[in-house]
Amino acid sequence: MFDESIPNEYRTHIVGGSKGTQIKYLKDNMWYKEDNLGCEGDIEYLVSIILRYSSLQESSYVVYEKGKINNKNGCRSKDFTSNGGYVYYTLQRLYEQITGLDLYEKVKSIDGFEERRDFVLEFFNKYYKFDLFDYFSEIFTLDLITLNEDRHFNNLGILLDVNSGEFCNAPIFDNGMSLLNGNVSVSRYKSIEENVRRVTSKPFSGSPLRQYNLFSHSFFLDYIGLFKELNKVSIEDNFYKDVLCYQLLRYKDKFFKYELLHLKHNEVLVGTRIQSCGNTYDVKKVYNKNVNNCVELRHIGNEYICDEGISTGVRIQEIPIDIIENLIDE
Repeated sequence: MFDESIPNEYRTHIVGGSKGTQIKYLKDNMWYKEDNLGCEGDIEYLVSIILRYSSLQESSYVVYEKGKINNKNGCRSKDFTSNGGYVYYTLQRLYEQITGLDLYEKVKSIDGFEERRDFVLEFFNKYYKFDLFDYFSEIFTLDLITLNEDRHFNNLGILLDVNSGEFCNAPIFDNGMSLLNGNVSVSRYKSIEENVRRVTSKPFSGSPLRQYNLFSHSFFLDYIGLFKELNKVSIEDNFYKDVLCYQLLRYKDKFFKYELLHLKHNEVLVGTRIQSCGNTYDVKKVYNKNVNNCVELRHIGNEYICDEGISTGVRIQEIPIDIIENLIDE
């Protein structure tokens, strides 16, 4: 956690968006963002943890650190255009350059969610020779979990490579209006289940699930590593962490991925590394689904040693979903 005093000379601009005005500073190739509504810095930090335990490449997202800016809560992140090789353009700006119009208003005027999606994809393919499908897939896969309510076209954009003149995906950033933060209709007297129904997403549909279904599932999560990390996390208001855990368990069938090991006859599993999304973790048991029992693993360094022989063709399932809740508490 950082604590910075930043003079006004580093204040670059005051952003007025759909959720109000927010003070930002740019100092030493780092963006500093003061909290404007709720606990945005904590939310950015939580979403960064989710992405760190995802199967996405690190270059696909911005990592946020929470802290204090001039004695106010906030967060900071590296400027992803600081190397000078890329220029960031919002989708709204690119659309306006061609049409002079507001892209969100245009999308709202189109009947049908698939038709809205197709209009945007076809426009950027036609005028900028760039396919946004994979970019949107990553964004709306994340938003299914995080319930981002501020994903307008000024928060979505692509990078121009100044050397090649070609566009590429921008990293995922600006997630502060997620996990019910800033939603004035939320009531702490109601259950999380009731409150998440109050979420209104953007820009293609008001439903995060419907928006997700317009594109492809983009990544999986290391649930064990993620939940263990969340157990260590300290934030100002644990309500948001509770919302995140609720969403993770709600959509575990979409984000949790079994990895299967095929073992030879009577072979002792020695020195096998158990991984999820590229991360090692300390597993207590893995289930042997075919014979309805489990194989004990003991953790030695970064290796997982099995003390039993396994029959031919048995599949060992990594981190069964039905024991996730037990592992969370360990």
